[in-house]
Amino acid sequence: MPSKLGVHGIMPGETPAIIQQLKASGARMTTVKAVIAMGWLADIKALDPETITVGRLMRGTDPRVNVEGPPMDGDRRKTAREVLDTLLPLWEPHRDYVDYWEIINEQDPTGVDGHRRLGDLMMHFMDIADAEGYKLSLFSYSLGVPEWEEMEALAEMGVFAKAKAGGHSLSLHEYAYPMNRWYGEPLPGRPTYPNRGPLACRYRWLYEDFLIPRDEVIPLFLTEVNIAKELPGVTAHEWMTQMKWYDTELRKDYYVIGAHLFTLGSAGSWEEFEFGRFIPNLVNYMVSVKGA
Repeated sequence: MPSKLGVHGIMPGETPAIIQQLKASGARMTTVKAVIAMGWLADIKALDPETITVGRLMRGTDPRVNVEGPPMDGDRRKTAREVLDTLLPLWEPHRDYVDYWEIINEQDPTGVDGHRRLGDLMMHFMDIADAEGYKLSLFSYSLGVPEWEEMEALAEMGVFAKAKAGGHSLSLHEYAYPMNRWYGEPLPGRPTYPNRGPLACRYRWLYEDFLIPRDEVIPLFLTEVNIAKELPGVTAHEWMTQMKWYDTELRKDYYVIGAHLFTLGSAGSWEEFEFGRFIPNLVNYMVSVKGA
């Protein structure tokens, strides 16, 4: 099984070269995510048509529409329409090489009712995407979100059943330092499991407690992943030790497509998380597990 580590990038940066190095060694990159600039994903697909791509735009054609954090009160059907009306014209040129689209980013509405409203908005997004022929990667929750009761509410309202029927996926973000921080500790009020945590592999609460029992499993992307520490102060050995541990866990879960390491090609906006100097170590590792 190949590594499930992939790349998050604003610009292509070193990503095409990494894919070429992997291919030369008989390995491959499972998934790549682009933010803002999308055209370079066509080059990724040309290098490896099997690489699954995810895209997210921070703005649409109408600057008055907040696509990353739209309102969740009021007429959510109308809100979904407004958001996608400003995004769809920008998605269209990239239809052939972006497999899934994220919309919002790291929203955490208050309590169970807030997450139900968010879930309702997601369902309206899916209605429009289904009609237009697009696949979404839903929610894009930040690290430590949602809580168990909020997961339960989303499952009970049918969000994941609808996502499965439409071929959509789920996006989550996971950061920690170290990556196994609090691993094996429970969510509030829940039992303790040795292979779940409140940060890394938090997704297992959702999948093991709800989606697998309900036959509502959808593909999962960890669309932002890294250690929660600025990388200039981290050695290549330490970083790779953490990424190897995390990848080993991801590879145990069939529904995980991959993790997008934040970030390469940041155009200077996230220099503290640029992991370019670790690329030789990353490539060597990914080649080493290509047939494991």
